[in-house]
Amino acid sequence: MNDTIKNMRPWQRREREQQIRDIALTQLTTPRAGFDPYVYIDELEHLSPARRRTVENLEATIMLCMGAQMRPTRTRQSLRFLRDKRAENGELHLFDAFETFLKDAIGSDVLLAHGFAPKAFGSMDHDAIWNDLRGTVARLNDLGPGVFLNSGTLLGVTRDKALIAHDDDIDLAFVMKAQDAEAAAREWIELRGKLVGMGLFSEEHYNPKDIAILKAKSAGDYMVDLFPAWIEGGRVFVYPHTYGELDEAQVLPTKPCAVTGLPVPEEPEAMLALNYGPGWQVSDPYFKFPWAQAKRNFAAFLDAVEREAKQA
Repeated sequence: MNDTIKNMRPWQRREREQQIRDIALTQLTTPRAGFDPYVYIDELEHLSPARRRTVENLEATIMLCMGAQMRPTRTRQSLRFLRDKRAENGELHLFDAFETFLKDAIGSDVLLAHGFAPKAFGSMDHDAIWNDLRGTVARLNDLGPGVFLNSGTLLGVTRDKALIAHDDDIDLAFVMKAQDAEAAAREWIELRGKLVGMGLFSEEHYNPKDIAILKAKSAGDYMVDLFPAWIEGGRVFVYPHTYGELDEAQVLPTKPCAVTGLPVPEEPEAMLALNYGPGWQVSDPYFKFPWAQAKRNFAAFLDAVEREAKQA
């Protein structure tokens, strides 16, 4: 197949991408058993260079992935590229129309959260979630210096005065007593054991390959993610978004959230700018966090966590 594509003229490539787009659209709207999306996705990857993918290529990829409920990260990336390409060409209305079509096709107002067609907060009782979370935070506060709303949850209460409609998990930062990465790693693994002993640890949702994020049980159809935080030399470290850029006074002591009464950083806007960039005040369901850079920043902590976990 690769040799065939190499010998194609540009117009033949574009024609083939349109053909695959039509196939993907048909499969999404009228699914056929035995359909293999991987064959077409592989072909699409060779028809256009990664950074110069056509609209037809992107739309075909998105529909193939959504129809098969596969590769949510790839789908989010393709949606973002497509939106940006349409915006550059003054055709954002065409992206909006495609997005609406996708939502109608899958029967959901939310295309993606951490997976496809999630049970997102837009369809949940927020009061019940906050009540459940108050109990969780109270129990966590017994284990360390403090806890505060973090990442998407902090973004929601700060920007939207509510949980983000297309989000599907609660994010909390757990502040440890540790004052360096090595000590933080030891304390983090100890925390996991304490959560297990309290019956608060969610084994079902925990990913052993991502041990820097712990999972706490909830009373609903959502996860509670715990992220490690510590103060080192008066600077704040919160995996994965804040690597010493904030002063301790910008975060601690926490203050009660105006929406929920739960703890938030003293200057939530400063932390959100680090986490989501200067455009954090504008909703972006296709935002992609720079994980590669974050893991380089926190390499010492992540390596130490791996060592501690093996010894636990």
